[in-house]
Amino acid sequence: MAPVRKAGAADILGQIAAMVPKQTPKSTKPGKWELPLTPEAAEAAERWISAKTLHGPVQARMDQAKEDFSAYAIRTMAENLFRNKTKPSNPLVVLKRDGKVDHQFQFSMTDKFKYRFPEVPQDADPRQHFIELFKNIGLHSTEAVKLVDNELDFNPITSIKTLTELIEGHYGAGREWVEASEQSKSAGQKLANLIMWQEGQPAPEPLTIEEKALVVNRESGMVVKAGFYSRVATYCTTVDQLMGIFSIIQPIAYPAYPKFAVNASQMEKMNRMVDAAADILGSSVVIEED
Repeated sequence: MAPVRKAGAADILGQIAAMVPKQTPKSTKPGKWELPLTPEAAEAAERWISAKTLHGPVQARMDQAKEDFSAYAIRTMAENLFRNKTKPSNPLVVLKRDGKVDHQFQFSMTDKFKYRFPEVPQDADPRQHFIELFKNIGLHSTEAVKLVDNELDFNPITSIKTLTELIEGHYGAGREWVEASEQSKSAGQKLANLIMWQEGQPAPEPLTIEEKALVVNRESGMVVKAGFYSRVATYCTTVDQLMGIFSIIQPIAYPAYPKFAVNASQMEKMNRMVDAAADILGSSVVIEED
């Protein structure tokens, strides 16, 4: 009797792919052809390429200015929060000219956060990891423990590894290829059999406890509890410590609802917009000398 050949990853993935309805690929023609343009289409194309060309430096200026101003505004709001132990309302930003309101917008510090911290090592205790993070930004160890225990919820993120990783391997540090272990290959084979199994066929062999552990990928997750702003300042003795916390649990904050040259006439407003555009474009152009 001929020996039974074990299916490799390519064989297994090929069998699975064969079960999925095929999509007819779109036909493509080599090379590029020139689109014929009506006068109206040429005018629209001109408007698009002009706006697209202007958009780059304008977007860059807006993003940098937003980052610079937001850093100042968050610090100022943190000082207010630290002083009053409660989140301040979202302020209005007013720019004056000749004693009158010229521009204004609202600065919003939302109740949502971005998390900026090093990845929790796979074998590390998430709680202890975050305690050390807060100690490193200046919190007393007692307050760091209180902050983590009172304010953070740790919910592991669970996912399933790919068949390629299980059966063949994966790229590790430095893009070095790590071959899958025999146990991993066995787990991948059983998972593939489960995917290909159809009603009426014998049930596929179940995974062992150890194989299930290999198939499941668990990563540490973390969310902040509701009402965080009303308590966060109680863990700090300085505004710098509060800003340290905000460097890890970063408030989503941004300027919004701009009103430009609110007291200017339509013509004056248009001229000032042209001046602003010229300033942005002029500072972004690099003139190369011979």
